[in-house]
Amino acid sequence: MSNLFVKPDALFKILTEQRSIGLKLFYVGMGRSAEHSFYTRSLPSANLLNLHEFTESSPNLFTTPSPTLFNMMMKKLNILDESDVVLYNGISTAKAWFIMKYYGHPSTRILCGGIKEWNQKGYPTTSHKTPIDYTSIAHDTFTAKEPNEDMLIDYHEVLQKIGRNEVQIVDVRTEDQYCSKEHNGRGHIPGAVNIPYSQFYDKNGFMKNREEINELITLVGLDKSKETIAYCHGGVTACIGYSAFDEVGFDKLRMYDGSWAEYSSKEETREL
Repeated sequence: MSNLFVKPDALFKILTEQRSIGLKLFYVGMGRSAEHSFYTRSLPSANLLNLHEFTESSPNLFTTPSPTLFNMMMKKLNILDESDVVLYNGISTAKAWFIMKYYGHPSTRILCGGIKEWNQKGYPTTSHKTPIDYTSIAHDTFTAKEPNEDMLIDYHEVLQKIGRNEVQIVDVRTEDQYCSKEHNGRGHIPGAVNIPYSQFYDKNGFMKNREEINELITLVGLDKSKETIAYCHGGVTACIGYSAFDEVGFDKLRMYDGSWAEYSSKEETREL
């Protein structure tokens, strides 16, 4: 796999060979339950990254943060320009990775298989918090990059893209949501194809390899050379699709941050 992922064996080796200076390891969670889960069992030296704090408060759920909020969170988490960041846990991990990529942090990876695979390997866990050493934080050691605006697309631009031959829209919600069989389904953006985000993972919880992802996109008829827009319900699992497409070399990828929560709330789209 590419530098997007790190496997448990490789991470354990880094941690045990004292090559982890500069490594920042984070359990990524959402809301009040994140703290409980993190303190119950986490990887040694890990800290908590709560996506609720890392994203903007808005009606559109987990909106990518402003430069000001991103800067504040990076300093709070003591992430430096030279830090190697490893993220783990569930579906929220891809959103945190997306935000880091959006703001140009040079080294952010996801732990393949998360804590489940880590446990299956027999590697140690802890129930104790590893406090961030705030006394060591130098506020001039992190430099926020200009955000890569091309990675995001807003509601008005999505409307303009619908029906264009050079654009493909991918809905990564479940099939039932896509087909209006769940309470928050009510259909999908016109012309969107459905690849449920779970299809990007194998039975062990690993992101599928490039060959398997390529087979999946061939099956649904996606074209890597076209502009590709990923969306979900609230801008979180869309980042799983985005990361998978990024892994296999799509030319122009974008993520609709507002996703279905925003799109379906608009009067002009309710009858589409």
